[in-house]
Amino acid sequence: MDAKLGSAGMLVLGGLLLAAPTRRAELDHVGNYNFKIEIEGISAGYFRDFDGLGAEVEVISEVVDTRDGGLYVRKRPGRVKYGDITLKKGILTSPELIDWFQAVESGKADPRSMRLDLRARDGSGERSWEVFGAWPRSWKINGFDGKANDVLTEEMVIVIEWFEEA
Repeated sequence: MDAKLGSAGMLVLGGLLLAAPTRRAELDHVGNYNFKIEIEGISAGYFRDFDGLGAEVEVISEVVDTRDGGLYVRKRPGRVKYGDITLKKGILTSPELIDWFQAVESGKADPRSMRLDLRARDGSGERSWEVFGAWPRSWKINGFDGKANDVLTEEMVIVIEWFEEA
């Protein structure tokens, strides 16, 4: 059987259509594994997980009388709440992240800016978010296990004031 390239970049083999359009890379979802995080003043290596970037608008409900004596509930947007961010990474000997947490733990306000860059397959920038007023709320080491062969990780939960797409 002869294979040939048909219209719209489709591969045709023996009269059967076999391949997806050549624009597939443009239409594919972006992988969640290719990201870079920068924390103002901290070079803390690579992170394995970044979770929790999000916002929620509170709903304000108000009961309203209608002209014909009925009642209905009017809903309006209220305050915006931003979720906490959770970072996980392999333990490093660099003390910068734990020093930041210990400064906050001792009562010193030390809010910082952060940047999350989502990368495309070719390494170019896909989307970015700037995070403001970030400070660590908690820190822990995950799972010592004498029978495992995985990397020991640390986890930090970071409170943010707001974020915006860069």
